Amino acid sequence: MLGAALLGGVLLAVATPPVGSPALVEASDSNPLPPTNVMITPGNGRFTSVSWTASSEPNASGYVVKVGSYQTTVTGTSTTAAITGLTNGTDYTVQVFTRTSYNLLDLQTSTGTVPATATSYPRDGVAPAAPTGVAAARGDGRVTVTWAANTETDLAGYQVLRNNVPVSGTLTGRSFVDTGLTNDTPYSYTVKAVDVSRQWSNSSAPPVVATPTDLTPPGTPTMLLTERGDGQVTVSWAANPEADVTSYRLLRDGVEVATIPAGTRGYTDTGLVNDRTYRYSLVAVDGHDNRSVPTAQINATPTDLTPPAVPTGLTAVRGEQRVALSWTANTEPDLASYRVLRDGLEIATVTGTSYTDTGLTNDRTYGYRLVAVDTHTNRSAPSASVNATPTDLTPPAAPTGLAAVRGDGRVDLTWTANAEADLATYRVLRDGVEIATVTGTSYADTGLANDTAYAYRLVAVDTHGNRSAASAAVSATPTDLTPPSVPTGLTAVRGDGRVQLGWTANPETDVATYRVLRDGVEVATVTGTSYTDTGLTNDRTYAYRLVAVDTHGNRSAASAAVSATPTDLTPPAVPVGLAVARGEQ
Repeated sequence: MLGAALLGGVLLAVATPPVGSPALVEASDSNPLPPTNVMITPGNGRFTSVSWTASSEPNASGYVVKVGSYQTTVTGTSTTAAITGLTNGTDYTVQVFTRTSYNLLDLQTSTGTVPATATSYPRDGVAPAAPTGVAAARGDGRVTVTWAANTETDLAGYQVLRNNVPVSGTLTGRSFVDTGLTNDTPYSYTVKAVDVSRQWSNSSAPPVVATPTDLTPPGTPTMLLTERGDGQVTVSWAANPEADVTSYRLLRDGVEVATIPAGTRGYTDTGLVNDRTYRYSLVAVDGHDNRSVPTAQINATPTDLTPPAVPTGLTAVRGEQRVALSWTANTEPDLASYRVLRDGLEIATVTGTSYTDTGLTNDRTYGYRLVAVDTHTNRSAPSASVNATPTDLTPPAAPTGLAAVRGDGRVDLTWTANAEADLATYRVLRDGVEIATVTGTSYADTGLANDTAYAYRLVAVDTHGNRSAASAAVSATPTDLTPPSVPTGLTAVRGDGRVQLGWTANPETDVATYRVLRDGVEVATVTGTSYTDTGLTNDRTYAYRLVAVDTHGNRSAASAAVSATPTDLTPPAVPVGLAVARGEQ
């Protein structure tokens, strides 16, 4: 069957299949071969150009370009397309499918099922600046690299390069620790920045160099000991276990005074001042000059090693089941203690010059010696032996209830009687000096100086001469307690709103003042023998008495009362204008 078609303005006769018969189509027309060599030129948020080599299909009429859900159709023989609206730094796969047009008038079209593909990502074309402020800090088998933040808003991260070789992934922070390094080997570090478009900056410049090293200090030395000597101290310690320890540093009073090789475990510090305390500590140092924490300080005091002199003056006083020892103090400035020996056995360490040995058997004799020991444990030879036999020597209890009442030139003492059946006497002590032996419970201490304070204690003594401890002290100050005589000669002369008082001076030499009483109320203190009481109410009667007071505050009885009534004593003015008229007779 023939048909007609217009081609280039010429009507052509073409054979067409009968109506209702299927058209014969080549397989490549319905599923055309894809193009080849897809190339992508990336741009800022876009693929500026996607190009490819045309498909070899003879009936190719265009191409379909797909990126994800986006697609565009290119017609004709064009082999390029542009794609916009993309995200910088995101990978996109571009698919290009071939389209064909065939059969009568190319009215039938097909798109291939197999695309040609290429993958790329858009970028803005501007790389970040090279990082600045790069620093490298060495560690033990590691280096810590830090840098300043870049200012680009689209920065994605950084990468650290060691000796120009990347050693990190993309880092979002501004530091990186490079581990597993060889100590004492120098390493060169640079840093690059990358943005979201995967554009890398130049490496930072200049490179920074760091040499990791052993920074682990040795352990603190142990078992530090000191031994004092005469003008010197010997220090010893246990060896450190670290293989790289090269020396020890000895510190005296915080100052390094010696470097000792690692194989040595002792050192003698000489030229010291005897009897001065020094503080020692030790530091271990390894081959990288790492220093351990110092040991705790220990003290040593070099000193004279001569033992003290033999103690002297040892005496033994027996007591009830006890012996009280005393001796003369040794003169050595570094003396620490005395050791008491009873019958050859050391029984006590004493720092003073006396010791009471208790728990003994009465009526048994004991022999005592004394050894002096200085601060460096030097021991003297024992003293000569002294003997004592303890016996019943219990003293009475200390007297109680001691009271002191002062008098004029005397003090009267009283106290509570002791309860002991064998009490013999009481000894009265004034200002620590025994002044009287009394068998009763009172004593008058006379002939004392007034206004002088005296302190009294009391000691009870039994029939065996055992003396109690002194009682608590009481004090008294004897004083003049005699009041002046009653003032005499008191007179009162009335005036206008006042009363003038006068009296005879008291004969006592220690009278200090007179106290004026008006109507029983003290109104004035006067040192002389007269007083004017002013501001009174005229025509009212007032009664006056007088009291004499001496320098000890003793007051006389009041004088006999005298009365006075102040009144207006001002006369009228002299009359004036007097005239005389004569008359008969």
